[in-house]
Amino acid sequence: MTCFDPSNIAGGSSLADILPVAPITTTASALADSYFTAFNDGDAEGVQGLFAPAATFGELSRDEWELLLEWNQAQGTRLTFHDCRTTEGATNDVAIVNCVFGTHRAVTEAVGAEPVSTRITMIVTPDGITEIVETTSTSGSYFEVGGPFNEWVLVHHESDRDLVGVGSFLSWTSTDEASESGLLNRRLAEEWAVYLDERGCTYLDGC
Repeated sequence: MTCFDPSNIAGGSSLADILPVAPITTTASALADSYFTAFNDGDAEGVQGLFAPAATFGELSRDEWELLLEWNQAQGTRLTFHDCRTTEGATNDVAIVNCVFGTHRAVTEAVGAEPVSTRITMIVTPDGITEIVETTSTSGSYFEVGGPFNEWVLVHHESDRDLVGVGSFLSWTSTDEASESGLLNRRLAEEWAVYLDERGCTYLDGC
């Protein structure tokens, strides 16, 4: 398990350097920027290093969250157009960061769909990010794309259904398996895009 390393803060400043001269909200904003930068750089260890040792991850355990991170990194998931707002928490050593952004996974990117509207809330203390909760829109492109993609996988790659995650999402038992699933997800998404293009239809046409 990788724990919070103050040198991961954007700009390379240490937490000890920042805290005496800046409020926790400044540190929190820097951590949020570092989160998006590390995620989009494919730096899973860098992302993990921003979190406190006892951090919580919404409904996921830390192990599940780390497997999901590995899966996203392997398929090249990108977080785009992020906009964060930071406010003070109940005490002067706690800050709350709310961010809205678009999530581009392999399947939406392959067929040119819009990124999925996503929101995260981070709780930040001098120990790092102590809590993160992610909420993904239950409507829009990912669900419009994900359903037809899963149906196509079941017809054309039925033997890969479990590894891709059709009907068994987050069932991986190791980071290697999560990474393999992410890589396969990208390959099949690109193959599906070619399949649709050859038939002159889109993911909305049901072909």
